[in-house]
Order: sequence, then structure tokens, then C-alpha cells
Amino acid sequence: MLEISPNNPRRPTDWRWQRACLLAENTPTTEQLSFNRRIDDEWVRQAASFKRQLDTCDDDADRRSLMNNSSDLYWAHDIYQDEGNPYKSELEARLLSRDDSPGISLRLGVEPGTVQMYEKLFYNVEDKLDTPGYVYHTAIGREMHRGFTEREYDKLWKWYAYAYGSLMLDSLIGQAIDVTAPENQTQVKAAWKDDGMGSIIRKQAIAARTMPVNSFTQADLLHIWTKFVEIEKTAEAGGAGSSQLLANVEALLELAPKMLVGRRANDEDFPALSMFDKQGHELRTHELLMIATGEVPPGLEETLNSLSFPEMTSHEKTEQGS
Repeated sequence: MLEISPNNPRRPTDWRWQRACLLAENTPTTEQLSFNRRIDDEWVRQAASFKRQLDTCDDDADRRSLMNNSSDLYWAHDIYQDEGNPYKSELEARLLSRDDSPGISLRLGVEPGTVQMYEKLFYNVEDKLDTPGYVYHTAIGREMHRGFTEREYDKLWKWYAYAYGSLMLDSLIGQAIDVTAPENQTQVKAAWKDDGMGSIIRKQAIAARTMPVNSFTQADLLHIWTKFVEIEKTAEAGGAGSSQLLANVEALLELAPKMLVGRRANDEDFPALSMFDKQGHELRTHELLMIATGEVPPGLEETLNSLSFPEMTSHEKTEQGS
């Protein structure tokens, strides 16, 4: 009984239900157990009464009657005992995301009372959300410290929910980012691009989170870390942190249309090429980033369509042939 006491800093998340089960038993070893007014609150009393009635159910009619009389507790217990069901995993992850009962109810289609009953009896974490140690070591478990695997989706859901909140959990469970339903064929193409990019972003984060540290991966991890350090040192050399590197690249691209390889040139030096130099277009940093994410920079198509090239002279054709 001490292990499942609310005063235990490492109490199980279902401590109330465990106490209720002990109090509901009628074996010689437990029949002397009685309610403790300082520990066993109304939730424990209600759960103990439900457990006694559940144990006496002989058929579906009895269970249906119990469900009608204690609907929220009946369905909360039904979810709790269905081990391995992703419905249970999501409900517990939602509770770690600090979402309220109405919000969880909308996402899972359960009554707010059922959500509240589940939290109080089977996954009591609400009063521990500001205690990271309890969440990491008890509510999530040892898997967090030995390393997640992708198959342990329930643990991943809980960690991301606690760290990033309900919107991040929406993306993780729904396996999509900022989904917008297309309304025409052009938007269908853009939606495929967005979905592909979103899938890559999501999967690379999960890959990094689930990558174990062992003799096979140590060298790769150190190599990746070395690359990050090199980038940081290069950026810090400019005196403005990582943003300085991006600023230097953007400044270079802005100057690029004004420069020729080897030396500065004036338009009058190459009159035959002056009209084409005026039409030249260099992608700037923000345009490159937009293209990498599947977006088209404004005015890019018009600029590319307006590009043309001079006809090859007979002298150039002769040199190319030789």
C-alpha cells in the first residue's frame, strides 16, 4: 500500500486504480483493508465500488447495466485494459501535452467525463506535469533512457507531446504537416510536393531521435557532430553567429549579376551581350530556400520565360567544330 500511496514520489500513474482493486478484493489477506480518509479520495471510492460490480458481472446484460450506471468509468476502464491499442497510447500522450478534457474529447471522440475519469484513475499525471523527472522516469518510462525505437510509437508520442504540445502530436500521429486539401489540379501537384517535403522533415527527426549510440553508430555520430562544429566556427568567424553565414551568402548572390569572372566589365565593352546581361537573373538565398521547399518565387517563371540567348556566329561554330 505504501508503493501506491499518493505521497510516493515514484507512484504509478494508475495508483488510484491499484488501491481500488485491493480495497475491492474479498480474500482473507485483504479483507481487513479499509479506506484511509487521508489518502483514499472519492475517486478511489468510486473505482472500488465499480470494481466490485464489474467482478460480479456474469454476462453482457450485467455489463450493459454497469455501463448505463457508470458510463464514463466503464469506457475509461475499457480503454485502460486494452493494452497495445493506439487509442490508449494517444489518450495518454494527449494528457501529457497539457491539452484539456474538451480538447482531447474533440480529437478522440470520447466524452470529456471519460477523459477526466481516465486521468484520475488510470493515468494520473495532471499534478505532475511541472515535474519533468516524474514524467520522464515514470509516465514515459525507461525506454527514454535506453533509446527509443520507431516501433515504440507510444513512447515517442508521449515524449513529443510533453516536449512540444498537442499540435506537434497532431503532426506525429497524422503523419503530415500543415495539411490543406487541394481544390484544383494545380493545388494537387503542390500538395504532393508539400507532403513529400513534410514526410522527409518528419522522418529525419524521428531517425535522429531513434538512432542508438553504439559501436556501429559512434563514428557516424561524431562525423555529423564535426560537420556541425565546422559550420558554427565558419559562421562565428563573421562575428554574428550562424545568421552571419546566411547573410554573407545572400550578399554575394545580390552582387553576382554585377560581376563577371576574371574582371569587372562595362556594358560598352561587350555591346553584343549587353541586352542579355540586363535580362540575367540570379537566384537569391530566399528564392533558393523557397524552391527547396517546393514553392515558386514570385516572378520567377516570367523571368525565366523572358530569357534568350544570342545566335552562334560562324566563327564560334568553326571553333566548336574544331
